[in-house]
Amino acid sequence: MTTANDTKEKLTKLHYAKLIKEIFNTDDAQAMLLAVDLYNQIVAHGGNPYNYDDIEKTIRVIVRKWLNR
Repeated sequence: MTTANDTKEKLTKLHYAKLIKEIFNTDDAQAMLLAVDLYNQIVAHGGNPYNYDDIEKTIRVIVRKWLNR
């Protein structure tokens, strides 16, 4: 059974993926992988993955580093 938290997490990851795809012109699969990694990194470092205020800035900084490896 899917809980409200599961749904919120999935929607957040999809939102991240959409932004990543728009900013970096990646394909859907790469955008989703990066979105899941980003979500997990935010949670692992004690951040709030549902705070969308600075997420575009975060994506531009962190994901750019990942893509440039």
